[in-house]
Amino acid sequence: IGSIEIGKDGDFAVFSGHPLNAYSRCELTIIEGEVYFDRKQQPTAMTESAERRSASPQVSITAQSDQKLDLPVAEVTEYAITGATLHPVDQGDIANGTIIVKDGKIAYAGPAKTLPAEMTVIDAAGLHIYPGMIDSGSTLGLTEIDKVRETRDYAESGDLQPDLRTGVAINPDSELFPVARAGGITTVLVSPQSGLISGQSSLVQTAGWTAPEMVMELEAGLQIDWSTKQERQDELKDFLKQARLYQKLKQQTKEKGTREPVTDPRYEALIPYLQQKKPVFIEANSREAIAGALLFAEEEKLKIVITGGADAWKLAQELKARKVPVIIGPVMQKPQDDYDPFDAPYANPGHLYDAGVSFCIRSHSAWN
Repeated sequence: IGSIEIGKDGDFAVFSGHPLNAYSRCELTIIEGEVYFDRKQQPTAMTESAERRSASPQVSITAQSDQKLDLPVAEVTEYAITGATLHPVDQGDIANGTIIVKDGKIAYAGPAKTLPAEMTVIDAAGLHIYPGMIDSGSTLGLTEIDKVRETRDYAESGDLQPDLRTGVAINPDSELFPVARAGGITTVLVSPQSGLISGQSSLVQTAGWTAPEMVMELEAGLQIDWSTKQERQDELKDFLKQARLYQKLKQQTKEKGTREPVTDPRYEALIPYLQQKKPVFIEANSREAIAGALLFAEEEKLKIVITGGADAWKLAQELKARKVPVIIGPVMQKPQDDYDPFDAPYANPGHLYDAGVSFCIRSHSAWN
């Protein structure tokens, strides 16, 4: 999750309660100041009584979930959302707050203030405004129907493909983007999922007419699928060694003014990662895999982020000491080991939080 700050893109979601509360729901999703989802405007199969009915939530939560927003029909370039509780993240909560959006950017976020009479105002009293949710690991835009192979574009046949970038394959017409926006998700880290080096993840916003318009950062990070098999580790290390030799040769020819080696797109793609300019995402879930990935990163001098991290709670202190962030998910899965507590994956983030490890949560899916 990001933060609500003046000057940032007007990306935020309005919820009826805490976004991780099972009884809360997203009422409004705004990307760069434009409304992309408004629950009140969506068709529903629910009867009026069913809309009001709740089998188990507390009365206060039920009342919150009945809150609706009345949005102006006309499109405007400047408007205010008032009455909601703001959760800026980088500072304390603001009760009865006001957000002013101008030309797609946040112009004001703070306590209630007097507004010009001509300004369009959206009354969000009783609701909660958070920065737009970020799914930090998904195949959104690269898949549509999992049973139909032709719609799955997140995996390639090559085993070592650092030159591949998910952002160039984004399908802006995917029906899954509106679904994500309906959950308050405004940004997604779209990751490849095949081979030893899967390719590079791209940071994508969930609104736009074309792939270039949606891609915020094409080369956001390199994705490696860590293997506990020694031969696979040796293969990976050998490939990085070749890339370093290629980089060294390029530098030498530049200094001497001689002819450069034939360009290899795979080695070229690795250069910023070998120089620690960009993060390397290493998929590792078991304790053995995470430990191996940490030692590998130390040996190869890489700036890494552990992804998956199902057993990260078992190595929380080591992750903290090495300042290695973790992207967790999915949390609703079986424990890694038979002797682990049944709720270990669900409790994982809490252990990392207590240990002081930087982490976030991903869906690892295009549908959830």
